[in-house]
Amino acid sequence: MTFEQAENTILKSHSNDDKIIALNYLIDNEKINDQVLSLAVECLKANDDRLKDLAFRLLANVGEEFKLDAMVKVAVLMTSNDIVTRNLAGELLVTVGYVSGFAISPYLKDKDDQIRQYATEMSGRFGNTDICPALYPLLEDIDINIRSCAIESLGSLKDSNSVEFLIEKYHQDEELRPIIIESLGKIGSYQVIEFLYTQLSNEEDIFNIIAIIDALSLCADSIDVVKAINNQFENYDLEVQIIALKALYVVSSRAGVEYHIDPMFRYVAHKAITDQDPDVRAAGLLSMGPKFIMDDIPFLVILTIYKELQVQEHVASTLLYNSEDKVFIEFIKKLLYNKLVNFNSVEFFTLVAEILFSVYHSSEDIIFSKLFTFLFNDFDINKEMLVRTLVDVNPDLISEVVNKLLAEEKISSFAVEEYFNQN
Repeated sequence: MTFEQAENTILKSHSNDDKIIALNYLIDNEKINDQVLSLAVECLKANDDRLKDLAFRLLANVGEEFKLDAMVKVAVLMTSNDIVTRNLAGELLVTVGYVSGFAISPYLKDKDDQIRQYATEMSGRFGNTDICPALYPLLEDIDINIRSCAIESLGSLKDSNSVEFLIEKYHQDEELRPIIIESLGKIGSYQVIEFLYTQLSNEEDIFNIIAIIDALSLCADSIDVVKAINNQFENYDLEVQIIALKALYVVSSRAGVEYHIDPMFRYVAHKAITDQDPDVRAAGLLSMGPKFIMDDIPFLVILTIYKELQVQEHVASTLLYNSEDKVFIEFIKKLLYNKLVNFNSVEFFTLVAEILFSVYHSSEDIIFSKLFTFLFNDFDINKEMLVRTLVDVNPDLISEVVNKLLAEEKISSFAVEEYFNQN
C-alpha cells in the first residue's frame, strides 16, 4: 500500500475494515503530516468504534511538532451537532493537554452559546494559564452558565490575576457566589484568605457559609482562621459543624498546631466518625484529642470495623497508652459483642488479629502481651480460633508470644497448648 492508496481508502472507501488497514499503514510507517492529521480527524466522526479508537490514539501520540496543528483540527469538532463526536473531541483535547488551550481559544468568542459554553468549560482542564485573559470577558457574559464555567475554569487554573475580578463578581452576582468562593479557595492567595476570612463573619446565606468554610480548608494556614471558624461553631447546625470540624482540623494541621474539639461539642466528632468521607472520619477521630472517654466507645468500634490500618493503630495505641483501663476494657467488650461482627467468626478473629498486630507494631511487646492475655483469659470466645487466626496472620510472632505466655502461666488452655504442640 502507498500513501496515496491509504489516503484514497480513508476518504472514499465504504469499508471500515479497509480504512483501519489504511490508517494502520500510516501509523506503522510514521507517515505523519498535515494531510494525515486531517484524515485521522475525519475518522473520529466514523460510526465504527475501532476506527475512532485508532484515530484517537494516532492523534493523542503525535510528536511535539504536530500537536498544536492536530488539536486545532480536533477543536473544530467541538462545533459538531453530534454529541458523541463533540465529547470524543473534548476527551482528546484533554488527553493532549497544554497546547489544547491555544487550540480552543478562538471558540471562546463563538456566537453560538453552546459552543462558547463548551469551550469555556473545557478551558480549565488543560493547565494552560495563557488562556486566562481570554476568560475574563466571559465573566460578564449574558449567559449565566458561561459566566459559571469561566469562574470554575479560572479556579481550576489557579489564576491569581483573576482574584480582583472574582471578588468583584462576588458582590455583583449573588447567584454564583458559591462557585466564586470555591474558585477563590482553589487559587488561595493571601488576598483570597483575607477576603474569605472577612466574609465568614459577614455572610448570612448558609450555602455560602459552607462554601467559605470549604474554601478556607483548601488554602488557609493561619490560627486566626481556626479561631474565626471556632467562634462561629456553636451557631451552625450539625451538618455545617461537621464541615467546619474538617476545616478546623485541616487548617490547624497546616498551621502546625493540634486541634482538639471543645468537650461540649464532642458529639460533633462522634457524628463525623459515622460519615462516608474518610477525611471527615479522620478529622472526627483526631479532634477528640490524646485520650478517649466512655462516650467515645461506640464510635471507636465503628471506626475499627472499617479495617483501615492507620485508624486501628491510632485507636489501639490511644486506648492502651493514654486512656483509662475501664475505657479500654469497655471498648473490647463492645467490639466483641458488636452486632456487625459475629465474635466467633473468622471475620471477627481476623479483625482482632489486625488490631493486635497493629498494636504490636506501634507499641512495646509488653502492651501486645497484655492485650492478648486480656482477650484470651477474660472473654468467652473460641480460644483456638483466635490463636489459629493469629498464626495465619503472623505465625512467627504469635508462636513466640503465646509460648512465652503459656510458659509464664499467664494463659492456660489445654486446647491451645495441644494445638501448639501439634503444630
